[in-house]
Amino acid sequence: MGMGRGKGKGGKKRVVARGLGDAGEQGLLARGRAAPAAGSGATAGPNLEVWVGWEGSRATAPRTPCTTSQRFDPSLRLGSVGWVNIVPHARATVDLIVDGEEVKFEGYGYHDKNWSERPFHSLVKKWFWGHAHVGPYSLVWFQETPLNATVPVASASVLKDGVTVLSGCEAGIVTVQRVSHAAASGFAVEVVMRGVRVTMLGTREVAGDGQHFFRWTGTVDGEVLGQKVNGGVAVFEEFDL
Repeated sequence: MGMGRGKGKGGKKRVVARGLGDAGEQGLLARGRAAPAAGSGATAGPNLEVWVGWEGSRATAPRTPCTTSQRFDPSLRLGSVGWVNIVPHARATVDLIVDGEEVKFEGYGYHDKNWSERPFHSLVKKWFWGHAHVGPYSLVWFQETPLNATVPVASASVLKDGVTVLSGCEAGIVTVQRVSHAAASGFAVEVVMRGVRVTMLGTREVAGDGQHFFRWTGTVDGEVLGQKVNGGVAVFEEFDL
């Protein structure tokens, strides 16, 4: 199953936005060849053609950091950075053509965007971000501690069957911390919201330097709105700058 943040690195590519299809599907098409790292002496990577789409009838509305289930908030700032959750939850399809060979899969879709007018290390001291889908629930969290602050700011949401049951940026909406857990292969975080206490159990490291940045995929264990949950799929990260 696929989950992603819409971020990545690669060679030159042409990206074409695609509108609604016959089944209400929308997404992006990209073609290109992965470029080698500068000075590595490696040859260019395989030819790639990638289609990532989500079903319009199964995608939830975009949300800003302080949007709640009752009110849309137009502000795009969360602490010292900008952040918007463009697709909090959707059913997604991915079609890859790698050197002419087709690879296709379906799963849970997610897309967000963050930005700033200055380098992150001059604005942010620490942050946790993540997205998980387990059973009927989708969870999103973003907790950031600005460089010259001790109290973090945060945004979070919980959806059940695609319907928002918790969302906003008020103080205490979510608390995230790294924890030790016997079932995690190397990285785990605990996420606590109103009616939610879950641990993200890392099963595979997908990015990071082992010191300041960690991004893992994994599973979920805990309780959401009175229901025990276990399994699912999660992508989560920590910056400690």
